[in-house]
This record gives sequence, C-alpha cells and structure tokens, in this order.
Amino acid sequence: MEPKPVTSHLVVLVNDRGQALAVPGTLVVKEGEKIAFKSVGAGDVSLVFPRGILLAAPDDKEPVTEHRITGDQTPEFTACLKGVKPGIFTYAAYCRAVNDVALGGSQPRIIIYR
Repeated sequence: MEPKPVTSHLVVLVNDRGQALAVPGTLVVKEGEKIAFKSVGAGDVSLVFPRGILLAAPDDKEPVTEHRITGDQTPEFTACLKGVKPGIFTYAAYCRAVNDVALGGSQPRIIIYR
C-alpha cells in the first residue's frame, strides 16, 4: 500500500491598500498536514507562533516559535500536536511593508484537529 499524500495549505500575507491581511484568516488543518506561508506585497514578514501552536519546520521535529520570511521564500511547516489538545491557535504575522500585523477578519487562526 502506498503512503497517503500529505495535504498542503497556503496562507498568503498580502498588502491590501496599506492593510496587511492573512488569507485565509482561519485555516483548518489535520495534524500532520503542511502549512506554507507566502508574502505578496507585504515585504519581509515575521511570523510569531505563541506557545501552544505547534508547527514544526521540515528539518526539525521541534515546534518553532517564530520565523522570518524574506524575499520570495515560502517556508513550509507541519502541524503537530505534541502534548496539547486539538484546538484553535492564534498567531501573528508582522508585515514590514505596512509596518503592522496582518489581520484575517480578526487575529489569524489555525485550527488543528486529529
């Protein structure tokens, strides 16, 4: 039996007439799925994942707490739930081009389930 392909999701951080937006604002993923982040007109972006949101970089099995996107990078992370229950996790994306954090209807969220 072949392994099942892993689903990937993309969050685009965009400059919408001077307002930074995270699209989609709420992302629903299953544990083990991939999440990539891309800046489109938002300049360099600093992602901050508060304690509790568990995204692991591809090379590392430990959760990351912050990551900086520069240029055309599209970093990808794996959603993981190590020692925490599934739930709703907020994160922040500071976009240099607009000198503000991105909104997604409210603070952007990632919902991770098993």
